[in-house]
Amino acid sequence: MSENRFNTLRQRYRRFTYAHFDLQIAPQKLHITYHFHIDGVHHFRPTLTFSFPGATDLSRFERADLEHLAFHLGLAEMLSYWKCTCAPTVCIEAGALAPEAVRWWQRLFFEGLSEFVYVNRIYAEPESWVKIEAPEGTYALKNRPLHGALLPIGGGKDSALSLDILETMGQKPLLFAINPIAATRRICTLCDPENARTLTLERTIDPHLIALNKQGYLNGHTPFSAVVAFASVAAAYLSGTQDVVLSNETSANEANTIFNGHEVNHQYSKSLHFERLFRDYNTRFFAPEVNYFSLLRPLHEITIARAFAKLERFLPLFNSCNRGGRADRWCGECPKCLFSFIILSPFLPPDRLKAIFGANLLDKADLKPLFNELTGLDEAHKPLECVGTYEEVKLALCETIRREDAHPLPALLADFQGRVDCAGVHVPEDFEDHNLPPEYEAALRRYLA
Repeated sequence: MSENRFNTLRQRYRRFTYAHFDLQIAPQKLHITYHFHIDGVHHFRPTLTFSFPGATDLSRFERADLEHLAFHLGLAEMLSYWKCTCAPTVCIEAGALAPEAVRWWQRLFFEGLSEFVYVNRIYAEPESWVKIEAPEGTYALKNRPLHGALLPIGGGKDSALSLDILETMGQKPLLFAINPIAATRRICTLCDPENARTLTLERTIDPHLIALNKQGYLNGHTPFSAVVAFASVAAAYLSGTQDVVLSNETSANEANTIFNGHEVNHQYSKSLHFERLFRDYNTRFFAPEVNYFSLLRPLHEITIARAFAKLERFLPLFNSCNRGGRADRWCGECPKCLFSFIILSPFLPPDRLKAIFGANLLDKADLKPLFNELTGLDEAHKPLECVGTYEEVKLALCETIRREDAHPLPALLADFQGRVDCAGVHVPEDFEDHNLPPEYEAALRRYLA
């Protein structure tokens, strides 16, 4: 059905256009309205609004620099709108790109939308997926003094751990929150009570896209962390910050499945592969003075959970549930909830976990299909969510069994114990591959020692 709908829409709508954008500039605010359309029929006007702390004065920047940053943010945003019809040609009118930059974006359109292609059962190949037309040109941002770190905060355990690590280094990072949920605001307020080091980005989705999705136009996952990458680097440059410190771990590198001969990775834009591609693009075409890397890249989820479980100040505050996070709760039914419970279970007592998640999720027999997907104990692929590898999940469960005092074991744990030989479960060593500057790697090793 999706393949037929894809062919119908692609034949009907031939051209997606990134027409232009509008800027509204105030000393601490930058508001951008984008103008996209499909064949002049469907028009979209999403917005981005940056709110900077008082030390920033955007009125001092040359407009050309602001336009350069805003243009690239629009390139990242347009994937969400293009995908509703997958028009074969993308026309860029809002700015210019070098030929190598065009090829970079064509690659992101294919690799970054791998899950979208898989879910919609679209049998596509990179060579014919999309043609991007853009005036040829480049622009160089003005040099400016940069120092310190900017840390994107999402409200989950990973960015909270990164924050604690940076603080042990003596840093007071600039906190960057995109459409912050309650958990994000709690963490920011705890570490920046006067709101002097917190900047936010409010990102809106044009309601016309939502209406088209309800009418049956194509929908699915987009590489949101690519938006985070461009937005955080732009925010760092404008705020005078040197390092953009992400909190993506090595587990994000693992694909969920293979479809039509290509890897499908829900966390593609959190992977080391994307990180390297983006670092290269940033150096050549975007904001080369800003250094973008992930502090937790050398680590596996089990290592991160062990360290995070010691951070008492964050345990009552964090929330990683994509279904319940906006309502400030753990839904207790999704892959992210069950994975988060499992990965912390070797390091926190059951009562503490129950207080955080609202129930002992390992005792919920109705979660067995999801449990089997996370552990690889059935033929389904790993859930299309930001979760750890099969081996990390199995290792966490094996360690939980070793420390579990309760008899009988919770239902899912008992079932797992009867099916898996824990003696053969292990994960690779940490610090295999990363882009950390030497001072950050040394600090991370000291922190974990």
